[in-house]
Amino acid sequence: MTTARAGLATHVGSAFDTELWTKGGTPVALGALGTLW
Repeated sequence: MTTARAGLATHVGSAFDTELWTKGGTPVALGALGTLW
């Protein structure tokens, strides 16, 4: 994984964490992130 892609993944992951983890949507967040790769 390139540095740029890793940075993007971190940014996207943070967005999912903020939006979904606080709603108890851990499986949803993981599934959504899985579709990106």
